[in-house]
Amino acid sequence: MENNDMNTNPIFGSEKPVSQPSMVAENKEQEDLMEEEHPFQIVGGIKTVVLYKPITVNGKEITELTLNYDALTASDLDNIEAAALASKGMNPGVMVFTSKYTLRVAAKAAGINYNDLKQISAKDASRLSLITRNFLQA
Repeated sequence: MENNDMNTNPIFGSEKPVSQPSMVAENKEQEDLMEEEHPFQIVGGIKTVVLYKPITVNGKEITELTLNYDALTASDLDNIEAAALASKGMNPGVMVFTSKYTLRVAAKAAGINYNDLKQISAKDASRLSLITRNFLQA
């Protein structure tokens, strides 16, 4: 049975998703408002993330990470990709969706060793992965 209605999904019978408006700020006030409403959206290339559970690195307690994505280079991403692919079970087609890759990028952006970053709680890891994934897919 064929359904020719362009607004209906032929498999599920539901309406097709409507495209969302662009999330581009027109001024600083809008940018600040967007940041409040969408905390995982990267506005600019630097994002400070307060950790739910602090970690200790070299005897120093870390309560927040400043992710400076503007400091990353294509060479950094190539090196991170190579390190992620060297770990077992990494599928290059879905790498940007894995915490192994996104947390390596977050570590580099924060200027912290990846092995030190692995101390963070699962909640912090999930949040950092999401923020980094949004940056990579922008």
